[in-house]
Amino acid sequence: MKRSELALLWAEIEGGLSGLDRVVEEIERALKDLDRMLRETERVYVKAVGS
Repeated sequence: MKRSELALLWAEIEGGLSGLDRVVEEIERALKDLDRMLRETERVYVKAVGS
Protein backbone atom coordinates (compact mmCIF):
# COMPACT_ATOMS: atom_id res chain seq x y z
CA MET A 1 0.00 0.00 0.00
CA LYS A 2 1.34 3.41 -0.94
CA ARG A 3 1.93 6.16 1.59
CA SER A 4 -0.79 8.30 -0.04
CA GLU A 5 -3.28 5.43 0.24
CA LEU A 6 -2.39 5.00 3.90
CA ALA A 7 -2.87 8.73 4.48
CA LEU A 8 -6.31 8.60 2.86
CA LEU A 9 -7.25 5.53 4.88
CA TRP A 10 -6.07 7.18 8.10
CA ALA A 11 -8.10 10.33 7.31
CA GLU A 12 -11.17 8.16 6.74
CA ILE A 13 -10.62 6.34 10.05
CA GLU A 14 -10.22 9.64 11.92
CA GLY A 15 -13.39 10.97 10.32
CA GLY A 16 -15.27 7.87 11.42
CA LEU A 17 -13.96 8.22 14.96
CA SER A 18 -15.02 11.85 15.06
CA GLY A 19 -18.50 10.73 13.99
CA LEU A 20 -18.53 8.15 16.77
CA ASP A 21 -17.58 10.84 19.29
CA ARG A 22 -20.63 12.84 18.24
CA VAL A 23 -22.85 9.75 18.58
CA VAL A 24 -21.48 9.09 22.08
CA GLU A 25 -22.14 12.72 23.07
CA GLU A 26 -25.73 12.44 21.83
CA ILE A 27 -26.22 9.19 23.77
CA GLU A 28 -24.83 10.81 26.93
CA ARG A 29 -27.21 13.77 26.52
CA ALA A 30 -30.15 11.42 25.99
CA LEU A 31 -29.23 9.42 29.10
CA LYS A 32 -29.02 12.59 31.19
CA ASP A 33 -32.45 13.63 29.89
CA LEU A 34 -33.85 10.19 30.69
CA ASP A 35 -32.37 10.33 34.20
CA ARG A 36 -33.93 13.75 34.74
CA MET A 37 -37.33 12.49 33.53
CA LEU A 38 -37.16 9.41 35.76
CA ARG A 39 -36.30 11.55 38.80
CA GLU A 40 -39.22 13.85 38.02
CA THR A 41 -41.55 10.87 37.59
CA GLU A 42 -40.40 9.44 40.92
CA ARG A 43 -40.90 12.81 42.61
CA VAL A 44 -44.45 13.12 41.25
CA TYR A 45 -45.25 9.50 42.17
CA VAL A 46 -44.00 9.89 45.73
CA LYS A 47 -45.95 13.12 46.07
CA ALA A 48 -49.15 11.44 44.79
CA VAL A 49 -48.87 8.09 46.58
CA GLY A 50 -46.55 8.82 49.46
CA SER A 51 -43.26 7.17 50.26
